[in-house]
Amino acid sequence: MKLSKYSFVIKRGSDYVLYNCWTEKMAVLEDRLREWLESGDVDHIQDIHPEFYDYLLREQFIVDNKVNEAEEVIRKWKEEEEKGDSLNIIVNSTLDCNMRCWYCYEKHRENTNLTSETISALLNLIRKKVARPELKRVHIAFFGGEPLLIGLCYFRQMNYVYNIVNCLAQVSLPTLIYFQRTSYPN
Repeated sequence: MKLSKYSFVIKRGSDYVLYNCWTEKMAVLEDRLREWLESGDVDHIQDIHPEFYDYLLREQFIVDNKVNEAEEVIRKWKEEEEKGDSLNIIVNSTLDCNMRCWYCYEKHRENTNLTSETISALLNLIRKKVARPELKRVHIAFFGGEPLLIGLCYFRQMNYVYNIVNCLAQVSLPTLIYFQRTSYPN
């Protein structure tokens, strides 16, 4: 067995947290267990703490040495995409940004906002997809420079999208939080 390539040990105060970014699971580690995980001595954990070892295996913090995790992730993405019960959209609303964060690698360009034609096409796409009865989840993420620079009019239209999506049984939490934070009056 090996530590999953998606598992990371993060120091938080005096504790260590094991986090798997694929399964989004977390576990607090004793220092001794952290040392064994980081040293690659995963099988030793099975001998001294079988319950924890089973948990690590069940929650995919550790995986079989033969598993190609990247292929598994791609297979799972394709499987989810073929189901057709979710809609995932990443909107690059603008390449402009006023933050100029020291770690950012983007070349920010002014006047790169979505056009009204693109926004209209996006709204039409969402309207059409949301009408499908098999759709259960919608996740809309905003990317780019600083999405809030695009202006109030744009976010009023995105609030309209939220109202369309809100009719569904389940709205993914990131979308819901986003629209609650950027709701503007008509």
